[in-house]
Amino acid sequence: MKGKVWFFISLIFFWPTFGRSEILQILHTNDLHSYWQDDEARTGRAGFSRIKAFMDLLEADGNQKGWHTVKLDAGDFSEGSINYLARQGDVSFELMHQMGFDAVTLGNHDYLTGPGDLKSKQHRRQTQLPLIAANIDDGDDLMVAPGLIIYRGKLRIAVGGATTDSPLYKWALEPAKITDPDGPLENWLSLQRNADLRIALTHIGLPADRKLAKSTRYIDLIIGGHSHTVMDRPEYVLNDHRRLVPIVQTGAHGRFLGRLVLDIMAPGQYRILDYQVLKIPTHEDLQMSLAVKSGLKDLQSLFPVALTTPISFSEKKYYTHYEGAPIIGNLLADSIREATNSDVAYDSGQLYGELLPEGPITLYDSYELTPHVYDWNKSGWTLRTCTISGFSLKMIFQIGALSRTAMYVSGAEFRVNGFFVTDVKVAGRPIEDSKNYKLVMSEGLSHGTNQFFELDSKLCFPWEETGILTRDAVASKIMKTPIINDKVLGPRRIHGLTSKNFKCHNCPYPKRNPPY
Repeated sequence: MKGKVWFFISLIFFWPTFGRSEILQILHTNDLHSYWQDDEARTGRAGFSRIKAFMDLLEADGNQKGWHTVKLDAGDFSEGSINYLARQGDVSFELMHQMGFDAVTLGNHDYLTGPGDLKSKQHRRQTQLPLIAANIDDGDDLMVAPGLIIYRGKLRIAVGGATTDSPLYKWALEPAKITDPDGPLENWLSLQRNADLRIALTHIGLPADRKLAKSTRYIDLIIGGHSHTVMDRPEYVLNDHRRLVPIVQTGAHGRFLGRLVLDIMAPGQYRILDYQVLKIPTHEDLQMSLAVKSGLKDLQSLFPVALTTPISFSEKKYYTHYEGAPIIGNLLADSIREATNSDVAYDSGQLYGELLPEGPITLYDSYELTPHVYDWNKSGWTLRTCTISGFSLKMIFQIGALSRTAMYVSGAEFRVNGFFVTDVKVAGRPIEDSKNYKLVMSEGLSHGTNQFFELDSKLCFPWEETGILTRDAVASKIMKTPIINDKVLGPRRIHGLTSKNFKCHNCPYPKRNPPY
């Protein structure tokens, strides 16, 4: 008799486990940045056709095991590679559409060409994506939902989105407003209390994900992007309600695919059976491969010279915003100073492309160093100059030192002692506070800096638009440099700011050295 009583008690307490247990496989990517093609040998990037084939293979394997599969992308799938110029971004959206993601968070690079461009793409069937971001006002008008409900078998999965609210980017989506992500995301997920799993699919970066996990209640799992962090295992954060929330992210640029396997026993009750950041096999999806080749032809049609044309040779790989190898910025800063005949060039490595590969350097490789675009009429960032006093120029360097980012200069050098800039020289001579200098920046840095400091009205005379594309200035400099090596690039021009004190937001390899 006692045995029967205990059986029924156990049945009552553990009925959700017996009746609802389902295995869910989540495949996720982030920060693909339109790196469509396979470039395994030089950069380690797998390309869209290999990612698609691998996701399909894992989904088929899961189906055989009786698992359910959900495919998610955590944003910045578009702008960031020169590939994005093909048919004014339409190719990138079309390829993402073919990838078959169930939900995609809107990243900051995905709206840099403005709300009108985003809206037009979302209204076309072949470029429309399941975009989500709960912290965008007027999201309905842009066809960006706060979140989506995904059904798999008996499972009801709520996926809420969030994008970064950094002033460096959010101006590009105006008049739509981007707010702090925590409240709107929490509010949307709180309405999905009958969901079996509530996922925050974020493009806010790992530090912000940690804050989100700690301060919110209705999040079971965070799948992130933006900080390009390779997370070999979930990071658990204890929230204010004494519950551990796992965070995962899979680096950037399609080098890895994240695979999370969950045993879901009841709403909000699950255990992680497996998590891996997987290297992507060489097998390709044929249709996606053909679509990528077609997109690259569309890209080539924009240029009179073959993008595969060799223009230089690099003795090793140089990373543009990885703290261990910053001197590649010397060449990039020199190129924009020389192209505009300026006294000083100032730029940030975090606004460049990722790297200069080892071996023969093509025109395409040089364009990839400065691939960004705001305005389709210009098809790329241009160079902007202004007249600035020596005193104001020192203030700009000081702002850069405080931000602890990868700063690059040409025509100047200085020392960072702790947080303070000292010993500033221009053309080898001590800077004069009252003297005027001609300063050049890329369009991206000048515009972004204005969002924080109103640089044009407080430190500079009005910016002058040169009309010179940043990528053309860089390509011209590389063409004049037959061999690129440490000797040619020269030593650091900013002394005292080492890899130990860099704060490298958006570094591609914050947890491990570049393995590629």
